[in-house]
Amino acid sequence: MGRYHREEDDLEQAETFLRRAAEAGHPPAAADLGAVLLASSRADEARGWLETALAAGIRQAGINLGILHLLRGEVGAGADLLEDVADLVEGRLATRLASDLANDGDHQRARRWLLRAHERGHEQAALLIGESFLVTGDEADAEHWLRTAWERGVLAAADHLGKLHFHRGEWDAAEPFLRAGAESGSPEAATLLGSLHYQRDELEEAEHWLRKATSAGSRGARLALGVVLLDKSALDEAESVLLDSLSAHEAEAATYLAKVQHQRGDEAGAERWARRALGVRYDSEPALLLSSILMEQRRYDEAVAVLVPGHEAGDPEVTHNLGMATFHRGDLETAVQLFTQAQMAGVPESATALRAIFREITRAAEAEEHRRRRSWWRRRS
Repeated sequence: MGRYHREEDDLEQAETFLRRAAEAGHPPAAADLGAVLLASSRADEARGWLETALAAGIRQAGINLGILHLLRGEVGAGADLLEDVADLVEGRLATRLASDLANDGDHQRARRWLLRAHERGHEQAALLIGESFLVTGDEADAEHWLRTAWERGVLAAADHLGKLHFHRGEWDAAEPFLRAGAESGSPEAATLLGSLHYQRDELEEAEHWLRKATSAGSRGARLALGVVLLDKSALDEAESVLLDSLSAHEAEAATYLAKVQHQRGDEAGAERWARRALGVRYDSEPALLLSSILMEQRRYDEAVAVLVPGHEAGDPEVTHNLGMATFHRGDLETAVQLFTQAQMAGVPESATALRAIFREITRAAEAEEHRRRRSWWRRRS
């Protein structure tokens, strides 16, 4: 009768009948009573009956005793109990245990439980195995399991697969996965899909997906949308979007706001935003923009001060600009050294600058030689 009432979800009546049988020494009733008490959130009382049933050989009691430990946050104890009755553990419980083990940092043991869940047909297990390999940095194994999940119809695997391919620069491979994720409502997939189209210079598609991601609350997408609008010269909207991004991405948003003002011809505004970006952290992009503005205004000493940290960090484009500022300050020898460093690092403009300097040096030398010879002939005559 106790089991009948339990199946009918009448826990009060079930407890009455099961307690009589359990107190009379019936181990299966003790196991069922423990389960009823656990379902009634009376874990302390449940534990005694479940331990009694397990000691009497009722292995199902080990399942509920393991669950009890998991509910208390005693993951190791719960896992040990469930290991002893692993053949009885269903896929859903196996994935729950795996999640708790992973949160405790025991990724190998978690993965073993996920493999069991996968073998028992739990559709999310392959996805979770893939995610566990992502956590430990095993990309090849992660991709294998994520593809397995995708082939079994687990849509959430698309985001991970798209991200893997995207960060490898494999745009064509990434696109179908990112599109699937974006169309299912994933803001992260929509953000990456928009960024992918931006990398291809497909600004309309990029804007479409970044607007969707922004509407879904992605702050990263909002910043990227501002960049796309800037590239499209939609300066007013770009400015508005970038201002909204300042709280989450101050340095990056300030850099692009400097570019907005620069495109408008507002050099004072551009300088102000570039300095704000550099005040958050040093980065070559605002440094290059600010140094160009300063050099246009012949403020070469300030330009040098802005560029030196980037040069010392080994950025070749900053080294090239530092060469330009140094050249305009009249330090030709240092400028040649800087342009040579930048040229060797692959900056083509530095090679052009060096050729121009050497042509100028050659012309000056030829002019000096011509002047010297004319002076000599005048003295002779």
